[in-house]
Amino acid sequence: MKKLYKAFCKFEEVLAMLLLGGLAALVFISALMRTFKHPLNWAQDIALVAFAWMIFFGSDIAVRGSGLIGIDMLVKHFPNNVRKTIDIIFKIMILVFLCILVFYGIRIRSSETGF
Repeated sequence: MKKLYKAFCKFEEVLAMLLLGGLAALVFISALMRTFKHPLNWAQDIALVAFAWMIFFGSDIAVRGSGLIGIDMLVKHFPNNVRKTIDIIFKIMILVFLCILVFYGIRIRSSETGF
C-alpha cells in the first residue's frame, strides 16, 4: 500500500509540473499568436482550467509536505512543539478553504446545469 501511495504522490507531482509547464507554454504561444493577429480564442479557457487543477494538485502536495506558509524569521525562534502546532493550524485552514471551494464550485456547477 505504501508503494502505491508513493507512486500516486510522484504522479501528482509530475502532473502538477506538466500543468505548470503547459500553462506557461500555452500563455506564451497565445500571446505570440495574438501579436501576429491570429489569436487563439480557446487558449485562455484551457489555461484557466489548467491553472485551477494545478492549484488543487499543488495545494495537496504542499499540505503533505512541510513547505507551507513559512515565516522563517519568526517561526524558527519557537520551540518544536509550537512549530508543529502552527503547521497543523495552517494545514487545517488550507483544507477548510479547499473544502469551501469544492462546496461552492459544486453549487455553482449544479445551478448552471440544473442538477
